[in-house]
This record gives sequence, C-alpha cells and structure tokens, in this order.
Amino acid sequence: MVRTNHLASMFSSRTSCFMLAALLAAVGVASAGQAPQDQDAATFRSLVAEGPLVAASEHTAAMMQLRLDDGVLRLDREAIERRGREADNGDEADRGGRAERIQLRGGGNVQVQGQAVIQLRAGAGDPEPIEKLFARLQAAEGGRGSSMAMGGDQRQRSFRGERLSAALESGDKRIRLRIEERRGDARRTLELLDDPEGTTRIQITSIDGELILINQSPDGALRIVAVEAAAARVMASPSFKHFYGRYGEWFEQVLVPALETLGVRPPLTPAHEAVIEATLARLRPDDKQREQQGRELIEALDDDAFTRREEATEALIRGYGEFRDLVMEKLRKDDISAEMRMRLQQVMDAGEEEGATAADVVTHFDLLDDPAHLVRVLEKADADDRPHVVERLKAVTGEDYGEDADAWKDWLGQQQGE
Repeated sequence: MVRTNHLASMFSSRTSCFMLAALLAAVGVASAGQAPQDQDAATFRSLVAEGPLVAASEHTAAMMQLRLDDGVLRLDREAIERRGREADNGDEADRGGRAERIQLRGGGNVQVQGQAVIQLRAGAGDPEPIEKLFARLQAAEGGRGSSMAMGGDQRQRSFRGERLSAALESGDKRIRLRIEERRGDARRTLELLDDPEGTTRIQITSIDGELILINQSPDGALRIVAVEAAAARVMASPSFKHFYGRYGEWFEQVLVPALETLGVRPPLTPAHEAVIEATLARLRPDDKQREQQGRELIEALDDDAFTRREEATEALIRGYGEFRDLVMEKLRKDDISAEMRMRLQQVMDAGEEEGATAADVVTHFDLLDDPAHLVRVLEKADADDRPHVVERLKAVTGEDYGEDADAWKDWLGQQQGE
C-alpha cells in the first residue's frame, strides 16, 4: 500500500470528529422526547456565510445527494453514478474525444478527466463515479498538492488547494469524504460517511462552534444536533418519518436551506414541489386527456422555439411519475432528432432522480391520507386539479370546505388545538 503524509494528515482528525458525532448522538438518545428549544431563534450564520465551501457547493452537491431508501436516509449512489456519467460526457465535449490513458513507469497509468488527473494503479480498474466528481472539484479548486493511496479494494485520494483541502476514501461500498476551508472567516469543515452497514453521517462545523450533525443509524433511528447562532437543538426520532412529523417545519425552513447552501442536497420531503406534483398525479383520474398532454409535451421538445422546448422539458420532469412510460417509449424509437433524444435523456435522468423518488415519498409518508399535506397541495394546484384534491380531502376528513384553502387551514388549526 502506498501512503502519503498529506493524505494521512487530511484524515488525522477524523477519529476525534466522529467521536464527537457519537457523543452528540448519544445525547440525542437521552433527549429523544424533547422538542427543540428556542423554536423562534434563527438560524445558522457562520455555517451559511459566503466563502470557499459555499462557492464550491455545485461540485459538492454532485457528491452529496441524500434520499430516503425504504424510509432510511442514505447517500444517493444512483445520483452519483448519473453525475459521474455527466462528468464523462462534459469532459469528452471539452476535449473532443474520450479520456486518454497515459502509461506510467512501473505499470501504472494516468487517466485525464478534463483538467483534472485521476491516477490509477495497474489493475485497479476505472475510477468510481464519486472519484470522477472529486477530480472535478480538485480541478475547480486548482488543487496541486494531490496524493493517493491504494490497498485491496480501498482507494484514497486528496488535494490541497489555495482555498479548500479535501480527501476521499472509497471502496467496499464505503464512502468517506472530508472538505475543509483553508481560507475565510468561517473556516468550515464538511464530513460525510456512508457505509454498507447502513450508517449515514454528515457533520458540518465552523470555527465559531456552529454545528450540524445528522446521524442515520442502521436501525432507522435519526438524530440531528444543531448548534445555531442563538439556539442549540438535540432531536432524535425512531425514523425519518417520525422526525419529520415532529420537526418538519424547522427542517424545511432552517435545515434544508442551510444544507443546500453548503452543497448538501437533502432528501425530497412532503413540501418539495416534485412531491406535490407526484401527489397530484396520484389524484388525477386515469384518462386519455392526460396521456395526450404528455404526448404533446414530448413533441414540443422539437419545437422551433427554444423557450417552448425548455418549458416542455421542465413540465415532463415535474410530471415524470405520470409520463415515464411515454418518455421511455419515445426514447426507444430510432427516428427522433438529436435534440429530442438529448432532452428525453435529460428528462429521464432528472425524473428518475426526483420523479420516482417523489412517488416513494408519497407512499412512505401516507400523504394521500394526510389532510395537512392535501391542503398544501390544494394551495399549489391549478384550476383543473383542485376538484381532485377537494374530493380526496372530503373522503379523508368527512368535511367539505370546497376549494377554499384558508377554510381548510382553519379547520386543521382547530383539529390541532390551535
């Protein structure tokens, strides 16, 4: 095995960091029955401040997409694979050809990926998708002090740029990633662990002590610790569904924006527009009119007007749960234009990532039987869809307030004792 001092130094603090994570998780167990304190106190300041980590969030988000897998919070490996393929395609477009391999002395090789260089040992095979994305982050940061190590199925690589340092461990279905700011007032550190046993952990810290710790246990238990500018919160639940039921408002209004700013893509939740659309798709009657609408949107992918092509692409992505079969049917045809094929592929990639997942959220959270969610959907629905939502609300609640969303919200408040 090859070892380097820099690689070792990048992970030298991980033991203390994850010991902290375990300690805070233990606190979460002790506080499992408590609601977060200072609910009105907002919110993270140094963690979401401008700086190198925020500037690199586009690259970080490609490696840190979370999803619910049978109700358990996990790293979305499929999304990473799709983005790895997109990175390959982008690099080929930049170079006008496929990735080059240059033979090294001693039997190794170098694979060129755009401006980044992924070093591979002889017999190690192609880099994993997350390694390609890591290489793109390195290229964007101009990381020159790079190093690597290999042993068995394990691969480790790191770089030190002017603004960020980062290290990645992968292999045996385990991913560990650490990104650290070298400049800026916040001096943040972002760490990810996702292992095959079922543990997913994200920890983000700033120099002044603000903290986000998300710990998903293999048994389904979720613990989140948040140290904000004016509040400290310890939240624990037996499942993500239970957690969202208790702390959903804080999750949506405080945690989700912070994670997205820092380059961590949170899982889809009931408030996400893709889940709203998936709910509407389940409420609409199966009819030929909706199918015809899908076919018209697909044909619009070849429209002469760019704006119309863009609108149709977005509409198909939002309605992917309904239109998936039509999209796949069209993709199988040989006589479609390159423009349409490219856009259909775009719809499929984005739809598989959000559309199918959104449908899973609807099922997992029993959203078709949740009056609060149905009222949320009613507020977002257009005139054609509102009757379907009202019909479901009437069936679930036994009440009838028509399409008056405010009246439905008043009724909900009464049921909740507000």
